[in-house]
Amino acid sequence: MKRTRRVKTQPAIKGQLPADPVGQRYVKRFYHAFHAIIAPVPLFGASPAWHTIDYRLQPSQLWELHQENTKLVGIRFDSTTLYATIDLDTGGDYHNLESVKKIKAALENIGIVDIVPCQSSESGGYHLVLPLEEPVHSFGLACALQQTLTDAGFQVRQGHLEIFPNVKAYCRDRPTDFNAIRVPLQAGCKSFLLDDELLAISNDVSTFLDYCDRAAYKQDLKHLKKKIEIAYKRHLKEKYRKKKSQDAEEWRKDWEKIIATGWTGFGQTNQILPVIVGYGIVFLGLLGDDLVDYAVSTATNAPGYRQYCRHQHEIKTRALDWVRCSELNDYYSAHPSYPQRLEGTFSATFAEAIAFCGHTNTKNNIVTFERCDRRLEMNLERSLKAQRRIQRVVQTLEWNGELPAGATNRAKLIREAYKQRFNKSLSQETLHKYLHLWHPTRYVADPWIENSWKDCQMGDYGHCAGTFVITDELKNAQNPCQIDDYGHFPYMKVLCLPPAAPAPQRREAAEVTELRGESERGMQLPQSENSVEEPNTVNGTNNAKPVGANSPAPPLFDNTPPPPSAPPATALLSEKEIEEIKRATRLRLQAGAYANKVLRDYRFMTGRFICGSERSRLLQIAKMQFYLDSGCNSLIAEASEWAAANPGCLPFTLSTAFL
Repeated sequence: MKRTRRVKTQPAIKGQLPADPVGQRYVKRFYHAFHAIIAPVPLFGASPAWHTIDYRLQPSQLWELHQENTKLVGIRFDSTTLYATIDLDTGGDYHNLESVKKIKAALENIGIVDIVPCQSSESGGYHLVLPLEEPVHSFGLACALQQTLTDAGFQVRQGHLEIFPNVKAYCRDRPTDFNAIRVPLQAGCKSFLLDDELLAISNDVSTFLDYCDRAAYKQDLKHLKKKIEIAYKRHLKEKYRKKKSQDAEEWRKDWEKIIATGWTGFGQTNQILPVIVGYGIVFLGLLGDDLVDYAVSTATNAPGYRQYCRHQHEIKTRALDWVRCSELNDYYSAHPSYPQRLEGTFSATFAEAIAFCGHTNTKNNIVTFERCDRRLEMNLERSLKAQRRIQRVVQTLEWNGELPAGATNRAKLIREAYKQRFNKSLSQETLHKYLHLWHPTRYVADPWIENSWKDCQMGDYGHCAGTFVITDELKNAQNPCQIDDYGHFPYMKVLCLPPAAPAPQRREAAEVTELRGESERGMQLPQSENSVEEPNTVNGTNNAKPVGANSPAPPLFDNTPPPPSAPPATALLSEKEIEEIKRATRLRLQAGAYANKVLRDYRFMTGRFICGSERSRLLQIAKMQFYLDSGCNSLIAEASEWAAANPGCLPFTLSTAFL
């Protein structure tokens, strides 16, 4: 008789097959290579001492162990399997013929219409082997068998009824193994093939395999696979079913206590109504008009309502307002449940959290203009802050002469300085968004900073060697001093030496732009006729007296041009004096950064927030101490004069300040 159904070709067994043809038939159905268990044959009545082997078990080795009389062997299951086994131990609740018949009848509901019963060992336990003609999903088959037997009234438990493959636990770190079961009809363990009345009929392996092939052909695999799919979904639903936690029960009891207590004074309506509405949503699953009716009924029957509630004439309106507010804003959801996240893209979802202005229950991908504007405004603010920080870092490096010429080295140094100064990381992507702030070929240096006094040609936003030429672009540039026909020549500085005076109180940090303004203010010319002496020419050298100590300095960025009667005067300084001024300017920049570092360390030591006059005072003291340690004569003189006017402040250290 020809087969009328197609059978899938079985995958070839990997490994060395047994030489015996019977062994080859055996390992095609009963074989798994990994984590097999082995035990010596125990004495009568004793339990085997199983241990797991770590090496791969070859099919030929399994057959050799199967034929050996001194050892027992058990195997596990792969992701797919050609058989299953139901173990009924001796002395268990189901070790009888009636239970076996009930199990067989229950299994017919999932497509398993024939089984092969065996005696597992000399103890007399039963192994009900369920052969299959095609491999099926092992875990799904385990779920189907367990659910079918449980629905039929059986209890799957160790020592009574066990299923192989079992419904194994899930492990996140590594795959887990199915439980191992000894192989059927092993020599030396008194295992026999049983008939329908559970009587021994043979211990021949060939006969047992013939019974298995006949039973496998009878199974309804199409129906079984459908049941396996249904059982797997049911397992997931039951396994991860939301259950009430202990915290939820405590939450429920607290709300019930508040509702039972009711009003105890005036002005409590807006505290009690939200609890009543929330209780109806979370623990009763009420919505809409049902929730409003429940809230009104519960509130009017609560203790103290008639005595203290002043909203009795509008209690239904107040309850309706709270219900609409709770449902509109998704304050609560029925327990156990999970609030639904708005569908759509990431930005659409989290725009609601960033700029919440209310939403309806309609799930869509639309973000309103108000939310988009708010997000764009926040992005623009972050962008401007990042650009300002990059500018400060680049200007500091440029003033110190530490800005590399190459783009790669410059970007690396800027990122390191950015991290050190602001304690924030600067990504490569952010840095490349603002190439005009730092890149050698795109960065436009300020023509009025120290580096612009060198002999160089600046044109088309580039630098090259040669004599400095004032281009039309530089002529039209904003001049901080606003001096008519302003020009500068190589190796000449125009300075105004201010009198020694107490150092001014500055703000939190010495910004680069502020310090540059101080340097430029010190290089401006006084506009007083009485305070300047005309230079004399002696032996071809232009010698000028120092500017008077009382001469007023012109305001920074004064747009009013000087009168024609007061032509600008210059004071020529030597190269040594020029280098001293440049060094003092760099040290002033470093003093601001040092003072901020001292402030951060002091705040960390004290564990409190420092602000106001105390902050300004600490910054000033730290800068004066930096001036004393700088080795610059002008800064040391300034710090000494300040220390004389503020006795007891210098010398300064963090340890003494903390004490």
